Amino acid sequence: MGETGTGKRVLAHAIHRLDPKRATALRPVNCGAISPSLAESELFGHRRGAFTGADRERQGLIRPLKEGFSFSTKS
Repeated sequence: MGETGTGKRVLAHAIHRLDPKRATALRPVNCGAISPSLAESELFGHRRGAFTGADRERQGLIRPLKEGFSFSTKS
């Protein structure tokens, strides 16, 4: 969607400020920092025992937003 430094985050915040739901959360997520093999778990969470190494339940980045917005970038 754009190279580093092109203002993607600034644009996302501007759009969020204009939205009627602006009182809800806006959570920027750097998807480039998330390993492809762990992406689902990081974004949506997991239950204890869901996979090897899942020793406890973990809430994902998106779940707490409820009615908020998530802004995802690769870098």
